Amino acid sequence: MAIAIREWFESSPAKVRRAIENYVSNLYPAALNFVRWDSRGTHAEGRSHGASVSLDLVGKGPTELLLRGTIGLPARLFVSERRAEERVRNALEEIKRHVP
Repeated sequence: MAIAIREWFESSPAKVRRAIENYVSNLYPAALNFVRWDSRGTHAEGRSHGASVSLDLVGKGPTELLLRGTIGLPARLFVSERRAEERVRNALEEIKRHVP
């Protein structure tokens, strides 16, 4: 199974990226060690403990966020893909409160 999320922001990709990084650094600082952004700052990938994620920021403002992920073992022992998707959607709602 896989997670696929599409979300729109009115802000530029740079602002969306900073908002995502701030959110993650405040709540899950260790996760920043597993995520790598490309040189343009519009594509990120991360992988740890059997879970993987890919994120693309498309546009110049408005920005389309495309997130794809999978939860494999051993990560699946701790969180289901359904629960992970729910957490990501809640996180995006929170991020949008700060960066539309």
